[in-house]
Amino acid sequence: MKMKNIIIYFSSTGNSLFAAKTLSDQLDNCTLFEITDLNPSVAIGDADTNVGFIFPTYFFSIPKFFAETIKKLNLNTQTYYYGITTCNGFSGNTGHQLKTILEQQGCHLSFFRVLNMPGNYIVEYSPSREGVINKKIATSEKKLFDIEATITDRKQESVKKKYALISDIFRKFMYRNQHKWHQGFNVSQKCTSCGLCENICRFNNIEIYTGKPDWSSDCEHCMACIQLCPNLAIEYGNKTRQRGRYKNPRVPYKDLINSK
Repeated sequence: MKMKNIIIYFSSTGNSLFAAKTLSDQLDNCTLFEITDLNPSVAIGDADTNVGFIFPTYFFSIPKFFAETIKKLNLNTQTYYYGITTCNGFSGNTGHQLKTILEQQGCHLSFFRVLNMPGNYIVEYSPSREGVINKKIATSEKKLFDIEATITDRKQESVKKKYALISDIFRKFMYRNQHKWHQGFNVSQKCTSCGLCENICRFNNIEIYTGKPDWSSDCEHCMACIQLCPNLAIEYGNKTRQRGRYKNPRVPYKDLINSK
């Protein structure tokens, strides 16, 4: 029987969407699902389905919302599962974290890979130079071709615990003030009230109020709003005023907007 493929992903500025689409183009009968669009009650997978989770690394870990959503999904225990994270260097213990979440639901993680992609966390750093960005994306694209073969052959690879202590400590340290994350965003006079930031927020955390965006407390710091603003009108405190913006150059704006 011909295998089916499902990829469940999250992407704010395009890195994980690029990985998901690149892999999807290589796999037969593949369907993409943005994780915030999934209905948890719908059964996912069967013995003849491969299911991949593709997501960015947040604070050396799986994004909190991504992990919590997987725990709620109705996953078939006979499905072939794998994971891929995109990160700007250090991926921490993301693979073993995903393995643990799946095992709690009676499922098995067959393999896990890391793609070193350009970072987008503008709160802490500026984007890389264009040459560095293009090189990272090209290298990741080649790795995705190897990953396709691993999926097609349904290979099994050990997913070991790595940097568990530092990953857990840093994750807890960063998330301790999540309820305050939204307070750092502000807009300049360059804002034209276009509403793009409201439309691209997967967490319905932005509302245009009196012509300007207003952030609520459910922010996940995905950076989509600040990075994709067409007028560079959104800032985070005073940190980002002299920093450039990043979007994966291989992903059109329309794909990021439509993936809400």
